[in-house]
Amino acid sequence: MHHSEEELGYIFSLQAKRVLSKNLTFQYKSSAFQVRSEGRGYRLRHSVVTVCENFDGEINVLYDGKALGWEKYVDGPEPIPLDDEKSVHERVDNARIDLRSKYYVKPKADHPWLTRRTQSHQQVKPPKLPKKKPDPDKKD
Repeated sequence: MHHSEEELGYIFSLQAKRVLSKNLTFQYKSSAFQVRSEGRGYRLRHSVVTVCENFDGEINVLYDGKALGWEKYVDGPEPIPLDDEKSVHERVDNARIDLRSKYYVKPKADHPWLTRRTQSHQQVKPPKLPKKKPDPDKKD
């Protein structure tokens, strides 16, 4: 079985599946692309296309084995390089410390609920209740 040059180009390329949006766009390597189709292109909405990138960097978009025309919108920013494990742990620890210092308020030393805990049972006296006034209507 012999393949044509075009088929061999597709076979020996990096291939990725993408789903087209309602307006026939997809993203590949931080860039947005739009498929140009004949007519309105309703049939291609939400369909799965194959993005083939050969080793020269050329991109082809295939749907059911047929090449589609496409247009590149804008280049996105380069992806942020991943940190190694040590720096990730350091970032998480710093974020925890920042959150703790942001939301934690240490009460003053003379705050009432702090002093109640530190007092011994002998020092704590029950609250004094007000004395009842004698009822003038009541006779002894």
